[in-house]
Amino acid sequence: METIRVSRAREFVNLLTRVFHFIFFAVGLRGKKKFWGVVYDSKSKQPLDPVIVKLITTGEEPEVQTCITDMKGRYGFLVTPGKYKIITKKTNYVFPSSRVTGSEDGDFKDLYHGEFFEVSGGSEVVAPNIPMDQITADWNQEAKAKVLKYKSFSNWLLRLTATFLFWTGFSLVLVFLGLDFWKNLAITQPGWLIVFCTYIFVFILNGIIPQTRLWGEVLDKNTRQPLSGLVLELKNPILPDLFMARTLTTEEGRFFLRVNPGSYALEIKTRDAGGQDLVLGRVRISVGSEALVNQTFWIDWQKGV
Repeated sequence: METIRVSRAREFVNLLTRVFHFIFFAVGLRGKKKFWGVVYDSKSKQPLDPVIVKLITTGEEPEVQTCITDMKGRYGFLVTPGKYKIITKKTNYVFPSSRVTGSEDGDFKDLYHGEFFEVSGGSEVVAPNIPMDQITADWNQEAKAKVLKYKSFSNWLLRLTATFLFWTGFSLVLVFLGLDFWKNLAITQPGWLIVFCTYIFVFILNGIIPQTRLWGEVLDKNTRQPLSGLVLELKNPILPDLFMARTLTTEEGRFFLRVNPGSYALEIKTRDAGGQDLVLGRVRISVGSEALVNQTFWIDWQKGV
């Protein structure tokens, strides 16, 4: 049933935004925007995957959203106002943690321990950090710890060097332009002026280009209106019974999905009057290194129903 169309224009815009965001981040003009939490080992402090994370509400349908943490233990839910609870499940681990019981744990802030919480105002991403206690040996975590380094000193040093060179260059240009103007009461070196204008252009771009979009959206192809309350499920395209993530669209038609990089089958569903899931369509998608699904999907609602 071909009822879903991916917005290629939006994908191109997202790509350009990610490229510029990376450049601005590298030179220190932007911080690292984190709209996700991390499920981690309370003892080793290493991120955990795969962990099944479920968002539970007190409404008629208790399970609202489900996701599986990516390789870096990241997850998140885009929710509307209400009362919620998060539960996690992973083989060889137990939740909530009895080892870490406070609100902070070193670099991890805003810790969650299984209590109900309320969200007010508009829709927002809910993603506290979650510690879990290991109860038996986990070969997957042991193997991963040998090959993955989550606090890369080289990446930090590279960004520090790029930031230093960018701001040092900008300062030197200002000094030379100032000295030239002081001596001649005019700018006589056009080369410095060109470099200065380039810097100003970069600052202007940083103010114009938005942050990387962390959410996707589902819109009606005919009315171009957002579609709320739809179920989005990510599955393995080779093993369709292997469930990866599940979420709902908000009133704005938005959703939040994190998953490990790779190819997936996205299934969009609605529910009929009898409460049964009705598949509107399926589409193959690729998830890049950002581990985020943020495309715009157009639904031919009339054709799907």
